[in-house]
Amino acid sequence: MGAGTGGGTLLPMIDSLLRRTGMSPGSIDHVAVSVGPGSFTGVRVGLATAKGFALGANARVSGVSTLEALAASYGLTQGTVCAILHAGRGEVYAAFYNWVNSELQALGPEAVLSPEALALQTSLPSLGDIHLIGDAVAAYRDRLQVNFCGRARVTDEGLSAKPTAATVARLALRQIQRDPTGTLHGKEVDPVYLRRAEAELNWEKGLLKSPLERLLKAL
Repeated sequence: MGAGTGGGTLLPMIDSLLRRTGMSPGSIDHVAVSVGPGSFTGVRVGLATAKGFALGANARVSGVSTLEALAASYGLTQGTVCAILHAGRGEVYAAFYNWVNSELQALGPEAVLSPEALALQTSLPSLGDIHLIGDAVAAYRDRLQVNFCGRARVTDEGLSAKPTAATVARLALRQIQRDPTGTLHGKEVDPVYLRRAEAELNWEKGLLKSPLERLLKAL
């Protein structure tokens, strides 16, 4: 279940899929969902839907990083990948991963930062070529290649790479195999935002007014 799917289409899509496969909600014992980073609204809608569905089906929930799903969806089985997604405000969401014995391993924490700062997040001398993938690569391609000092590799596959539902399910299955008990009803599965929403910042700055304040001002 992807966290970026529109709220108005997500439930009908799930219902259609269940009907086509002849399955009922009660036959689902585990729900996989991407938890971000990404669109604040998309992450909230996806995760809320996954938790609500799991609650109704008495199923468990596994949350998967959107950046990890992006890296795992890319057709690379060895070497280093940097998954990069648009974050707005001239920044990107990004994380580095390395393939070791056919397993994708994170090289550091996920971050939200400028394209120029991205190359400083890991020890470049210890790495070979780094495959840059995701929807933000095309927009910042020149700046990224300069800051990665010639180590960046950009391919057509990388430019079009997307985190897929199938990859989210596969990564969730690995979590289940490592921890068979899982998380009932998704109580411990939280969204990953990496930064606060614009509305929260504007509220603290006093740029947004409560409905009561707006009403009193209008009187």
